[in-house]
Amino acid sequence: STFSWAVYIGPDPVAQPASSTINFNAGDIKANGLTVALSATGSLSATYMSFDGNTTDLVFDVTGYFTSDTTGATYHPMTPARLLDTREGIGLVGKLVANTPRIFHVTGVGNIPTGATAVTGNVTVVNSTYSWAVYLGPIATASPQASTINFNAGEIKANNLTVQLGSGGTLSATFMSVSGNTTDLVFDVTGYYTADATGAKYVPLTPTRLVDTRSATGLAEHLSANAPATFQVATLGGVPSNAIGVTGNVTVVTPSFSWSVFVGPDPTTSPGTSTVNFNQGEIVANGLTVALHADGTLSATFLSFNGNTTDLVFDVTGYFVP
Repeated sequence: STFSWAVYIGPDPVAQPASSTINFNAGDIKANGLTVALSATGSLSATYMSFDGNTTDLVFDVTGYFTSDTTGATYHPMTPARLLDTREGIGLVGKLVANTPRIFHVTGVGNIPTGATAVTGNVTVVNSTYSWAVYLGPIATASPQASTINFNAGEIKANNLTVQLGSGGTLSATFMSVSGNTTDLVFDVTGYYTADATGAKYVPLTPTRLVDTRSATGLAEHLSANAPATFQVATLGGVPSNAIGVTGNVTVVTPSFSWSVFVGPDPTTSPGTSTVNFNQGEIVANGLTVALHADGTLSATFLSFNGNTTDLVFDVTGYFVP
């Protein structure tokens, strides 16, 4: 990109979108997961939101689709749970080595049943010795043709994903980089799909902004570090009262200190997982698929040192109903 700002992706062409999909600085290579409605003709539209005359390249990798019949899988949202953390030897022991796929189990771990066919979650790269990308998918490959998350050396970056599981209920991760480099990897699961009607069905929406603390939309003030803030989702923006989960995009704006934000169904001052990671002053977005609380709310916690604050934006892109 020749200048900073954001890209919007949605079902309809919009020159001045009211929500965004991914935020970035000039020259960044950034990725973001999304779940988004298609237009009536099966297309998507992308808008680069910036000053006139600027340009950017764009890459889109598809990981799945929804149909308006009963032939597909159904979704089971859950409280986020950490399945992989190479720093702690959870799921895999030792860092990922560049261009060497590593396989880890998903089903049978963290309440994911053996019959699950796909999962939603959040992948985070930590302590990378060199830049490039990590790929997560159902089949082990040393040279993937798609990527899940892009980063620079030493960055802590997170990205949302929905991904098919491999045979035996596994996923494979490949650090795409110059040989000899390493990175730690974290994966938090937020739900799973099964090939039956026991779960929820998905209903896509045109992206709609439900929370923007800068304008007191949804929440009246900034997030304060380690103080959960709860906001309403069901009954707003086209989300019905019986929704049990949503897809969307969460954006952190100019935090006074670095670390992460957790978004989940229950208020917690010390979450065991995270949704988006960032440095002081950055504007960073990440997609999410997340269970709602029984009262139709979500809760956000800014994990940082006491006294720090951040603004938060949340755009909903769809919902799940039984």
